[in-house]
Amino acid sequence: PGEDQRVTAMAVSPFDPNLVIAGTTDGVIAVSNTALQATGTTPWTITQPASGWISSVRFDPLDPATVYATYSTFGIEHVWRSRDAGMNWQSIDGLEGLSGLPDLPVHDIVVDPRDSLRLFLATDLGLYVSVDGGNSWAPDPFAASGALIEHLVIEEIDEQPWLFAFTYGRGVYRAPLVSVSTVAVNTSHSGSWFNQGRSGEGFLFEIPEDQSGTAVVFWFTYTPGGQQAWMFSSAKVVGNRIIADPLLVTSGPSFGADFNPDDLVISEWGQLEIVFNDCNSGAYSYRANPEHGGFEGTHSIQRIIGVDGAPCDGPGTPLEPAISGNWYEQAHNGEGFLVQRLEHDNSRVAVYWFTYDDDGNQAWLFNAGDIDNGQLVLDPLYVTSGPSFGPGYEPDDLLLTEWGRLEFDFEDCEQAVANYQGPETVGSGGFDLERLTRVIGCDGQNSSPGQ
Repeated sequence: PGEDQRVTAMAVSPFDPNLVIAGTTDGVIAVSNTALQATGTTPWTITQPASGWISSVRFDPLDPATVYATYSTFGIEHVWRSRDAGMNWQSIDGLEGLSGLPDLPVHDIVVDPRDSLRLFLATDLGLYVSVDGGNSWAPDPFAASGALIEHLVIEEIDEQPWLFAFTYGRGVYRAPLVSVSTVAVNTSHSGSWFNQGRSGEGFLFEIPEDQSGTAVVFWFTYTPGGQQAWMFSSAKVVGNRIIADPLLVTSGPSFGADFNPDDLVISEWGQLEIVFNDCNSGAYSYRANPEHGGFEGTHSIQRIIGVDGAPCDGPGTPLEPAISGNWYEQAHNGEGFLVQRLEHDNSRVAVYWFTYDDDGNQAWLFNAGDIDNGQLVLDPLYVTSGPSFGPGYEPDDLLLTEWGRLEFDFEDCEQAVANYQGPETVGSGGFDLERLTRVIGCDGQNSSPGQ
């Protein structure tokens, strides 16, 4: 280093002790291939990927030529990788947007010793994880409770790798490194999910059994003014993540007999990304477009309803009729029903009705009931209001109101009739439904109504 430089990070190759790489206070990276014979006058190869404080240098434990460097300085790209043992460097902060790494100090990086694509970062806002070699990043709100993490270590205990996170003033945390392949998004992640501190809103995920790389996502929530709202997406599945970009929102049609699908307006609300730890827990990050408030945040979620026929421990067989999925009537394009037959009590069926009020504002109704010989009655059907969207969400503001009654007659796993009786101002009506999407079962052949 020069007179004004200090070495802030150093790493020795686990494959060749002669290969040593050091980082400095001003972003210079120095490489020696003759470290065991080096003296004070031995020249080192010098590069400078960025101008800033280098906080760590790490070798890939599986690839002798791959090395990483991190920077803890604001306003620059923070994670760099070399594929030629430190001669040339490329930023891997990820794509811009929700899947990219935000502008925050990165203090350390480690590589999964079984999977070079899986990277972990210690940052000012906790742990960030990539499962695709740095093309995209996601926060893990479970790790160290979001505390500032200064150092990461991976150690094997009883043939199981563990990740240790050393925080600033919050102690040390550890977690086993479960193979990503065991938590890759699949049909078993389908169901209803929510955050315990945000009761009254939640998510519905539907991952089809054909593993097509897509997922149906609904987020039922509220506007900043406490009115009901719902967003949806035909999202992309990548490893243990669901990426809804864009997340869509609707408006326009009026409820009931005056419903006109030509009034439907679909617009982009923002972005949503869900990262799963397993089929019962995960976290979501969102970012709303400016016209929808510009809110952003990250929260944990847990699954409260699993779907019959899609257990966590492997493929299952749904009880007939296999009715879980999205149902709609073509004449009412823009509203519909998401039906989920419960995993642990398959005589129970949860239904969410995504629709509108008389003024064309979004509304959603819900409840669960027992199905008997293809007949399902939801009495009462509930509607909610109260909490405000975003960081100020307060579950104590939730108001739950009985709206009316809803009945289904499932003729088979592809066709059904639904009839409702609402408040006096709404009256009654019905739908001739067909199934738009399915989770599992019913490959197009009719199935007779069952228990």
